[in-house]
Amino acid sequence: MGPSLAVDATSIFAFGQFLEAQRFTVQNPNYEKLDEALQTCFSTTAFDPKLAFVAVSLEHEGQKKFSSFLQHHLGYIVDATDYRDAFILPDRTSQYQRLSTRITYVAGMLAAKRPHLVVVTDGFDVYYPLCDFVRIRGGKVSLAFFRSGLEARWQRVGLFDEDSPITFVDLDPYAKSIFGVDLVSLRGGVAPKTGLASLRI
Repeated sequence: MGPSLAVDATSIFAFGQFLEAQRFTVQNPNYEKLDEALQTCFSTTAFDPKLAFVAVSLEHEGQKKFSSFLQHHLGYIVDATDYRDAFILPDRTSQYQRLSTRITYVAGMLAAKRPHLVVVTDGFDVYYPLCDFVRIRGGKVSLAFFRSGLEARWQRVGLFDEDSPITFVDLDPYAKSIFGVDLVSLRGGVAPKTGLASLRI
């Protein structure tokens, strides 16, 4: 049995927007390449279960096709949320959207029977629930994301340290295939150390 996988697609979309704001030419996220990258990083083709949390316009045909692609082509269980309900601030004064509560809810469901959980998100609010998953529930958690897109709080709590309760897997080397942006060569092959502030333009 492979590890469980939970992907917050809002964080993938937001990272693409961040790259665009830095004036990179960015392609739409290639989820097939993301899937391949995760399989490579974790040496498995059998995540079980394999969940994708998406925030979409439920009546939009293109976004219905996106959800269908994740489900039928890539094999995800797709949990779709109305995009209006994914905003953290209801008045939308911030465009920040995440589905972190879905991630942590599923972590609680899986704790007893799925000892290894792989989470794809940059949402810091999952940190303490995932630490509980490890320290109290006895599970293992791996956080996979683009290190370039992680805010400074992740470094402050020691995510990148060897003794971190959560294992970090850097997806920066796969950004070229997923977004069309070669982050590794941009930095001379050296991963950033302080989140977004380290992105060199």
